Amino acid sequence: MGEHMTSWSEFESAEPEMAALGLKQLRKFGLAYLATVRKDGAPRVHPVCPFLADGRLFVATPPASPKRLDLVRDGRYVIHMLPGKNDDEFLVRGRARRITDAATRGVALAAAQTALPGGETLNVDPEDWLFEYDVEGAATGYWENVGQPNTRAVRRRWQAPSASRAGAPAPISPGTRAPAVTWAAFSNAAPEMAGVGLALLEKLHIAYLATVRKDGAPRVHPVSPIIADGRLFVATPPASPKRLDLRRDGRYVIHMLPGEDDGEMLIRGHAVLVEDDATRAAVVTAASHTVRPDDWLFEYHIESAASTVWWHVGRPDTRPIRERWQAG
Repeated sequence: MGEHMTSWSEFESAEPEMAALGLKQLRKFGLAYLATVRKDGAPRVHPVCPFLADGRLFVATPPASPKRLDLVRDGRYVIHMLPGKNDDEFLVRGRARRITDAATRGVALAAAQTALPGGETLNVDPEDWLFEYDVEGAATGYWENVGQPNTRAVRRRWQAPSASRAGAPAPISPGTRAPAVTWAAFSNAAPEMAGVGLALLEKLHIAYLATVRKDGAPRVHPVSPIIADGRLFVATPPASPKRLDLRRDGRYVIHMLPGEDDGEMLIRGHAVLVEDDATRAAVVTAASHTVRPDDWLFEYHIESAASTVWWHVGRPDTRPIRERWQAG
């Protein structure tokens, strides 16, 4: 017999309050961030539009998307909803499997017709690959005393009784690092792409950071990147598990929140812990938010970048214009 998959409805029955928060965030934005693991063991992260059908969680994936192959090969995923009031957070993790039977696909595609906020239709192409996402674990978080010195995170976690790591691929070490540059060098080499990312960051102040856990599974969380002296940084709380991911592996992807007309920008590379006081002082001065004395500070070196802008938005001939850049 195959391994039991815990559906969204089973999770909802076990933890109705947690599920309600996730559903609230999904209905508000219609968008979430999906992290997967590439063939080389590095993280991948992109925005997706999850939807529920018959008590099950689905995402339709375009046939040209590389994440479809990640999910077929490995299956492990994390979906993190966009943050809400008081930076409310919700994520689910587990494994995804491709749905090919016509009956399930029909039920799912019918539900997608009203999956977006306001009852808008989620366009699912007949050639899209449909995946169901089981729920092995979930986590919620919100912040108390926001903006005050005694601000703190209140977190809650849930694990499915049937959750299993059996059969997961072994973690892949990063190997030889690719050539990488600072934010300033990237901006000089690809000013238009860097401009897209900087505009999104300055407007929204949030991006999504994907790392790789010790067991090789993906991790994703919202962060607030800082640019200081032409270098890119993120301050990480000392209790955050992603700090250990970065110390052990270093590989990351940062995806800026989509802007108007769904413009996108991402960078990938490796992060290095910053330990000198002068650099830290410069980051604290440049930051638009509080960097606490015990935060771990990482500089993010850029190996590659990608951006997407849409041409003729709202017209029949709308199309994406994608650009890629590689250091070295």
